[in-house]
Order: sequence, then C-alpha cells, then structure tokens
Amino acid sequence: MSWEAFWIDTEGRLATDCGYGPEEIAAMTLPAYGRLCRFWRDNPPTRLLLAAVIGVRPAGTDTATGRNAPSPAEFAAMLRANGGRLRS
Repeated sequence: MSWEAFWIDTEGRLATDCGYGPEEIAAMTLPAYGRLCRFWRDNPPTRLLLAAVIGVRPAGTDTATGRNAPSPAEFAAMLRANGGRLRS
C-alpha cells in the first residue's frame, strides 16, 4: 500500500466510521488512530461486517497477506516522519 493510499483509507475511515470532519482528522495523532484500529479489530464498523458477510474485499488488499495497511515497521516510520500527527 502506498502512503497516498494509506492516507486516503485512513481519512475515509475516520470520516465514514466516526463522522469526523477534516479539522478533527488533521488534529488526530497516529497513536490515537492506532487505538481506534485496535478497538475496531474486536468491534468492527458495520460496513466492514457487511462487506465480510457478502465477500467484498477492499481494493488494494494484498492477496498473499490479506493486509490493506502498512506493516508495524512502516507505521512506526510514518509516526516518526510526521511528528505523531495524522497528516501526510
């Protein structure tokens, strides 16, 4: 997944699943986003549950790993590079 694709996915999730606006998204830190992602792992948003039930996979999902997100090392590098802010 490219950085651009990551940011589009991240901003889309926050807007769609949380109802956050651009200012709230821009102010959010990567650690705060990480906490939301950990919560969603056990309590997925309805749109993701429905997609799983009907067999829809997000575009860009790696067929070998099933991942549609950066690795932990990539995420850590992104955190360092962006000073902890959820901005590309």
